[in-house]
Amino acid sequence: MSDPGQPATKSAGNVRFLILAMVGLAAIHSYFVRVGLAPTSRAIQTEMNIGDVEMGHIFGAFYIGYLISQIPGGWLGTLLSARIALPLLALTWSAANLWAASSRSGTELYYARILTGLAQGGLFPIVARVIRDWFPLERRASASSVPNACMSIGAVAATAGIAWMMNLGMDWRQSFTAIASLGILWAIIFFVLFRDDPAHHPRVGPAELELITSGRSNPQLEKPDSPIPVEFGQRMKNALPVAAALACSVSFWALCLQSIFRAFGHAFFFTWYPKYLAQSRGVEMNRASELTSFPLGSVILGSLAGGVVADRILRRTGSLKASRSTLTVVTLMAAGLSFPLADAIGGPPWVSVAVITLGTFLFGFSSTATWAATIDMGKERTPIVFAIMNMTGNLGAWACPLILGFLFEAIAAGQYGWNAVGWIFLANFAAAALCWAFLDPGKAIEKPKA
Repeated sequence: MSDPGQPATKSAGNVRFLILAMVGLAAIHSYFVRVGLAPTSRAIQTEMNIGDVEMGHIFGAFYIGYLISQIPGGWLGTLLSARIALPLLALTWSAANLWAASSRSGTELYYARILTGLAQGGLFPIVARVIRDWFPLERRASASSVPNACMSIGAVAATAGIAWMMNLGMDWRQSFTAIASLGILWAIIFFVLFRDDPAHHPRVGPAELELITSGRSNPQLEKPDSPIPVEFGQRMKNALPVAAALACSVSFWALCLQSIFRAFGHAFFFTWYPKYLAQSRGVEMNRASELTSFPLGSVILGSLAGGVVADRILRRTGSLKASRSTLTVVTLMAAGLSFPLADAIGGPPWVSVAVITLGTFLFGFSSTATWAATIDMGKERTPIVFAIMNMTGNLGAWACPLILGFLFEAIAAGQYGWNAVGWIFLANFAAAALCWAFLDPGKAIEKPKA
């Protein structure tokens, strides 16, 4: 095998990048479907005579399905293989979007959105497994940054894309149908192009296969598993040692806890940040919404940059803890400090936005590290480990708007100043950094020995 820090050969092929591009497109499409309801909500409410409260429940329906399907979705990838499971999920969430397009009532749309969330819950746990199987150890952080960045790209593109379709004369139903068609097309192409084991792909040559497997302590142990039919009782018996290994792993608990704090911080920019700018900086609401795109966009750049930096640290030091945990502790603390620093500097609103945008750029590093550490620790159980971590993180995303809603009311009543928001986020990111201090991605989650 080649040295882990060096490519196997200059003549290695590029099939792995084609696979990475395909899972990136899946991430973009999934967020296009997830976020696409928002720019059409006014038309939907008018046509169906839906009030704001009922529309709020419809918005939240996706996350009900998404939350409960994380672990089952991860198991699905293990049982069926990624080549079957990913197209199946894409076809399901596309069918759910077609159902939404044909809905005639708010109730029908509500259940269509639950099905959308159920279908998307297993996507990223399985994508994490694909990256583990198709990229060498010292390239996994960079590879993980692509689907992670594509999530935000899909969210930003959804509003502009649907607006463009409506400018072409489509109504909201036709735009949903067009989006669903793209998902069906992706599922077909992915099934044709993808193989679970790079060694079985007809276009992967010996040089690229050597590069993909470089740096693995035991290539046979990390080889993609073939789905084997197992009786339900035996399957449950096999799951017990895995559950015991997860429960006994300090790093796994730290991985889940940091996910809660990271999701809490990220959710702020999807919910309350425009109002925070409007109330604390005196910015007109529409302008505040436009300014929100800067910190959101910087998360994309931070994710991509974080993958490159993490991989370079790993090649120089050979330490997973330095390239994942130590890097993330530093960047999360800096991200948290950006909030009170913006308050301390003051000045025009754009100064505050610029400082916090730098903070969210550094926050993007933690997204890449989370993916990479999950793959490092999970190995052949990556889909399940990722699913539990991601499910736990959704608790933070759910809690953020609720907690800040109470805080904003208290600020309006004069109990606190707006700088309280900054101190809450400093404490939140400091807690996430503390979790990473206890997280050692070099310790794989293994079954207890008999």
